[in-house]
Amino acid sequence: MKRAAAVVGSTPAHVRWSLEVTCSLRRAPGNDLPTSVFRQLRSLSELTRAQQQSRVCDGIAWARDALDDRCASGGNHDAEMLPIPPPYGFLIEEVFTAYGGRSNLDQACTACPANTWNCAGAWAGCFGCIAAQSMPADQGEKWDLFAWLDEHGVSIDWGHWERLGMTVTHPRWYGLWVVDPLPADVLEILVSWAWKVRQTVQSVPNLLLDITMFERACRTAREQSIPLRVESFPPGKSDGVHWFIPAYCQWCRAPRIGRSTICPTCRRDAPIIGPQKRRVLGRRPYLNLETILGAGAARAAYARYRRNN
Repeated sequence: MKRAAAVVGSTPAHVRWSLEVTCSLRRAPGNDLPTSVFRQLRSLSELTRAQQQSRVCDGIAWARDALDDRCASGGNHDAEMLPIPPPYGFLIEEVFTAYGGRSNLDQACTACPANTWNCAGAWAGCFGCIAAQSMPADQGEKWDLFAWLDEHGVSIDWGHWERLGMTVTHPRWYGLWVVDPLPADVLEILVSWAWKVRQTVQSVPNLLLDITMFERACRTAREQSIPLRVESFPPGKSDGVHWFIPAYCQWCRAPRIGRSTICPTCRRDAPIIGPQKRRVLGRRPYLNLETILGAGAARAAYARYRRNN
């Protein structure tokens, strides 16, 4: 089935993280690298997010934008109308089946020390992603971690950061992720940083959840000596089929322009990684429900979901 792009246009700088644990659900090569974990367990994470955000109805996990007011009648709020484009979602039982059933998931995740959801019936809390610029959502506002870090530098003691052998970059965002796995001393600093960010992003629910999970991951990694892996990505572009990543610094992974061997972001003499083109991850596991259920059944399911919300 043709995938739908989650983002078309500019993509923000972001970091993916994962806690390095032995797990029966992680079976692909390089299964502790954040991108590999993200691809393997994304469906489970999205199911848990849908449950946490009350987006589950009639055995369907609905996408966050399913209640947008883009209706076929040009803004009519009639619950019987399907929005344009059609609503996206996925069948919960299909996800359970793909991972060996709910009992298998509960066995793998409930007592796992790396599960940062901290509640029963929640799976795959061992990885996540933080975007440097949050995208506008149904609720809340756009928020820019790039600007916040540069304007509120006191949130981190950068002198202490340098004494730990870490790099202070400009913008500061890129310097947070240059060492993988994150050292214990850095984890302590990032716990405090994440806590301070969390206090200021209450109106941006998606970013709030991402930061909360990262804070828990840092605490878990520090307290239980579990390696916390990180992969940083520079800003890029998506055309709906491919994700284009510009040339970037091998050390700090900030975008690089020109031929100078000195990176203007980290001030290091570091190699340049050339531009890359990758397939978009798309919106999976979310799919067009009309193609799964048929237009009539999708319309009825959507009407029940909308009435309940």
